[in-house]
Amino acid sequence: MTTRELGERFRTRPSPQPNDMSGVIKRALDEVCAIFGAADAMLVWEEAEEPWVTVGTRRGDQFTCREEKPDDAHSFVWDVPLSFPIVAASGEGVVYVATSAPDDAMRLAADAAGRLVGEQLDRHLHVAVSTREAAEGERVRVARDLHDGLLQSFTGIVLQLETAHSIMTSQPDEAKRMLTEAEAALMADQRELRSYVQQLRPRAARTELPFDFTARVDDLCTRLDQQWGIVMSADVSHVDPSVSKYLGYETFRLVHEAVMNSAKHGAAKKVDVRVHTAGGKMRIEVSDDGVGFSFRGRLTLDRIRETGSGPFMLAERVAALNGDLIVDSSEAGAYVEIAVPLGFAGEGT
Repeated sequence: MTTRELGERFRTRPSPQPNDMSGVIKRALDEVCAIFGAADAMLVWEEAEEPWVTVGTRRGDQFTCREEKPDDAHSFVWDVPLSFPIVAASGEGVVYVATSAPDDAMRLAADAAGRLVGEQLDRHLHVAVSTREAAEGERVRVARDLHDGLLQSFTGIVLQLETAHSIMTSQPDEAKRMLTEAEAALMADQRELRSYVQQLRPRAARTELPFDFTARVDDLCTRLDQQWGIVMSADVSHVDPSVSKYLGYETFRLVHEAVMNSAKHGAAKKVDVRVHTAGGKMRIEVSDDGVGFSFRGRLTLDRIRETGSGPFMLAERVAALNGDLIVDSSEAGAYVEIAVPLGFAGEGT
C-alpha cells in the first residue's frame, strides 16, 4: 500500500461522533477497516477505574459489543497480521485488524490510527463525565431550591396548622381563617412544585415565563405574617429592571434564605429588607430584632465557609454568584449584607 493511498483513506474516514460507547467503538472499527482495507477487526478497551473490559468486534457488516471480565480478556486476542495499541489518557487497549501482512507504510498508519482511536475514546468519556457532572450540579441546585423554598414553606404551614388546631374550640372563626390561609399557601406551593417539574422535563424548546420579583417579595411578606407571625418590610424600589427580569429568581432566593434564617434561627418578630443596585453591584441588606446567630460579632463569607458557622447555605449560594457576604450577630439581632456583581453599571441608588 502506498502512502498516497493511506492518506486518501484517512481523509475519507467517517466523521460523525456517536453518543454512546458502543457507537464510538463501531465507528472506530469502521474507520480502521476503511483505512487498512479490511473486513474484520476487533477492539479491546479497558477504561481506567472500571471493573470490565469492553470488546467490540466487526465481521463484515456484523458488529457486536460486550463487556467482559478482565480475566477473560486474553481469550479475545486475535492472531492476525496487524495489531496496534490505543494511545489514550482514559484507559488502554489494542486494535486487531485482519488484513494482509503490513509493510512500513501500514505500520506508520497503525501508529496514527491508534492515536486517533484513543482521541475518540477520550473525547467521548470526557463528554460523558461532563454530562454527569452537569446533571449532578442541576440536582444539587434543585435540591437546594426545594430546601430553601418549598420545605421551609411547609414548615411554616405546619406551624400554622398546629396553631389552628390548638384554638379550634376556643376561637373557631380564627382557626377557620388560618386553615383557609394554609390551604391557599399549599396551592401556591403546588404551583411552584409544578414549575420545578416542568423545568426538569426535557423539551425541544421552552418558553421562559417572566419572574415577578416584586410580587414574590410581597408574597413572602404575607407568608411570614401568616405562618410565622413576623412583620416584614421590604424596599425593592431601587432595583435595576434588568435585575428583576434576568436575575429575579436568584435574587429572591438570596432574600428568602436570609429572611428564613431570621424566622427559624433568630426568633425574630420584625425583619427589614432592602435591595438596591448601584456601582455595578446588587446589594441586599436584611436586619432583624431576633437573638442573632450562635456566634457573636462579624463573620465574612470565607470564614463562614471555612468554619460552617452562621448561615452556611446562604454563603454557598452567594459564593456561587461570585458575591460577598458579611454577617453581624448580637443579642439584639442579626444584620446580613450581600453584594453580588452584575457585570453592568446598573441603575438605582
